[in-house]
Amino acid sequence: SLDKDAFPGYYEATAGGAAKKGEDPYSAAIRELHEETGISTDSLIEIRHLIFRHMICYQYLCVTDSDKSAITLQDGETMDYKWVNESDFISFITSDEMMPTQKERYTQYFEQLGYI
Repeated sequence: SLDKDAFPGYYEATAGGAAKKGEDPYSAAIRELHEETGISTDSLIEIRHLIFRHMICYQYLCVTDSDKSAITLQDGETMDYKWVNESDFISFITSDEMMPTQKERYTQYFEQLGYI
């Protein structure tokens, strides 16, 4: 969204946010995924967790067979989305469209895996 305080107008390769008081990271990720995209799941795969700048980040992978036309955008949070296949994902996350902090984090992750 252009209305966001941090990095307005950039794409993010996540649906995420902060856990509510008393909420565990897994439940927060499921809730945030649904709130920001409309995708519902009860099965996420934890990729890793790390301390990044001033926060503890839990990163999960959601494998879904949701149709891209079923995506809903959270008002004030998202105004557009891209549906990219696996081979185009690396190009996307290293592009100038990607939010710089996520670009840094994903680039480091995929360099460790040998994809970049």
